[in-house]
This record gives sequence, structure tokens and C-alpha cells, in this order.
Amino acid sequence: MSGSFKRSKKSNLKWLAVAVAALTALYFFNSRIHSAAYNQLLDGDTDKALHTLKFVAAWEPNFNLHRGYRGKGLLEKSFSETGGLIRAGRLAWTVKTGKPVSGSAAVSDGSVFIGGNDGHLYKIDARAGKVLWKYEAGKDIETTPVFFKELVFVNSHGGLHAVRIEDGKRVWFHPTSWNDSFPAISGGNVVTGEQKGVITALDAVTGRVEWRFESGAEMQSGFAVYKDLLFFGNSAGVMFALRARDGKLIWTHRLGTDMEGAPLVSGEAVFAGCKNGFFAALSVTDGREIWLRKLDGPVEGRPAEYEGKVIVGIYERRGSLVALDARTGALIWRTTGTGPIESSPMVSDGVIYVGSHYGWLLALNARTGRLMWRFLTGWDIDKSIPLAAEGKVVVGSMDGRIYALNTDVGKERKK
Repeated sequence: MSGSFKRSKKSNLKWLAVAVAALTALYFFNSRIHSAAYNQLLDGDTDKALHTLKFVAAWEPNFNLHRGYRGKGLLEKSFSETGGLIRAGRLAWTVKTGKPVSGSAAVSDGSVFIGGNDGHLYKIDARAGKVLWKYEAGKDIETTPVFFKELVFVNSHGGLHAVRIEDGKRVWFHPTSWNDSFPAISGGNVVTGEQKGVITALDAVTGRVEWRFESGAEMQSGFAVYKDLLFFGNSAGVMFALRARDGKLIWTHRLGTDMEGAPLVSGEAVFAGCKNGFFAALSVTDGREIWLRKLDGPVEGRPAEYEGKVIVGIYERRGSLVALDARTGALIWRTTGTGPIESSPMVSDGVIYVGSHYGWLLALNARTGRLMWRFLTGWDIDKSIPLAAEGKVVVGSMDGRIYALNTDVGKERKK
């Protein structure tokens, strides 16, 4: 009996190993076929791309998790739509980094600055897409750069880097624990957070520590700055308001669970959401709740504001974007089927730009939520927040590319 059991167990393990090997082979085959099809799409050969796409197995587990779950038909439609946008001149340029790009872009004097998971900060000519320099941070960059005088600051998983804008040379470095929080400038200080919950303000020129504050829980949220106040949230679902010049605690407000997205300040209110779906407007002066609303899923990004509306992305399987009345929290419009949104929306010239885990960069009418166009990147758009500047909208994708799309091609009416 014991021998029979051992033989059966050995046989089962053998078949399990065969199954794992088969799935691994299918994963690599599927990935290469999909990558080939997408490269053909970027090269402008939509018909060839669609033909190659037919050989992709949408049910393969990894592929299905990211974009196959919506069906092969939607993927083919997205390829066709994106091919049409490329033919119309929507795609300005791409930069290949070789690793996923979770970082977000910032712009200064005609140049785009963006970091990626290859551990580099890139300075790129916004119009031509030429890489002017790249700075080696050594560890993943999943944050947004900020500027002060002749310096650009960016957080990597290893710390805060101060780099010269002109030539990409390091001026100073402040080591931290794992860091997904993007820095902020207040006065002459650059403020950074780290996962273990410590907030540090440093002199922007010298890197000297000015003050520290411990929030008591992990922190991935970015910051919002309003006058001499600094707002952020932590993994315990607590919103903090600190006095920016010395780090003194002004108020706290417990909102819910983990807060990953940076807050938004508009008027006399600060807006923020958390992973349990609660979204609130709080008084900037004392943290008093103005209104609270339960949304349909987790809020993982920073909200945006447009003409009295607060725009919020929701991370759920089909994905959605909502516009709430900034005064009351009432729902104004809701657009579904965006794909899960971990990124943050941004608004420029009446258009909302937002990335989704389906891989789309979406452009929507900010007044109505109507989809204007959507461009499919080669894989998910994760945390990368679109930036509209210099006639382009720039975003990073997990396919390892930085994309710049022209904003003024086939411009649609926004009324």
C-alpha cells in the first residue's frame, strides 16, 4: 500500500512538473507573439499586427490576468483603434528603457523628466523624443520628479536624489527605506516620505535635514502643499496636516484603510480616497469632514479637479472614472469600462488623461466623461500619471516604453 502511494505521488509530481513546464513555455511563446504583434502596430502595419494577434492565446493565465479577460474581440478592436491613431499622427515618439516604467513625468524648460524601473531618471527633449541624459539612481523609480532652482529631485527605492537639471550630475543623496512617495517642494525645503512612515524635510540646496515626523504607519502617498501646510496619508488610513516649515502636527483625520494616492487641495478643501472606497472632502484648516462618499471600489491614485468637479479613478475589474461635485460629493457623471485605474487622472484644456491596467491611455471630455480616444500601449499602465505639456501627453507603460502622444491631432469639441 505504501509503495503504491509513493508511486502515485511520484506520478502526480511528474505530471505537475510537465504542466508547469507547458504553462511556462506557453507564457513565453504568448509574450513573444503579443510583443511582435504590438511592434508591428507601432510600425504602422495594423493589418499585419492583427494577423499576428490571432495566434495569441487570450486564455493563457498571465495574459488573461492583464488584458485577455476582456476577450480577444476587445483587444483586436483596441489594436485597430490604436492603428488609426498612429496613422492620424497621434503618436509623437517613444523611448524604450528595457524595463517597466512606473514613474511619472514632469516638465521643465522644454524637457521631460521621468524615471523607470530600470533605475534611471531620463531627461528627454519633449518635442523630438531625444534622450539628453540619463541618471543612474541604482534602484527602481516609481515616483514623480520635482524641481527647485537648477535641481531636479526624484525618489528611488533607495532614497532621494538631487540632480543637476543641466547635465544629470548628482549633487546630493539622502538614503531612505523603500520609497514610492513622490517628493514635494515647500519653501526652500524638499520633503520626502518613506515606506516605514517617516517624513523628512531637507534643505533643497544642501540636503541638510531640517525636520522629521513619524506617522506611525507605512506611507506611500505623495504630498499636497497648500500655503504653509503639507497633507499626506498613510497605510492606516489617516490623513495628516503638518506645518511645512517645521513639521508640527496641525490635525489628523482617520478616513478608512490604506491611502496610496496623494491628496488634492482645491479652495478650502482637501480631497482624498483610500483602498476601501471611501472618498472625502476635509477642511484644510482643521480636518473637519465636509462630505464623505463610498465609491464602487478602491481609490489608489490622486484625484484631479476641473470646473468644480473632482475626478476620481477607481480600481476594480472593469474600471471606472467618476466626477463628483466638489461642494457636495454628489455624482455628476460616471464612465465605466476604462480598465482598473491605479494611476491618477490629470486634466488639461478640458480633457482628462488617465492610464489603466488594461494598457490604455484614455482621453475623456472633462465636462461629460465621454471617451474621446484611447491609445493601447504594449502592456499595463501601472502607477505612471500622464503629463500634458509642450503639446504632448507623456506616460510610462509596463512594456518598458515612455510614450508621447500629440494632444492637438483631430481635436474634438469639449462642449
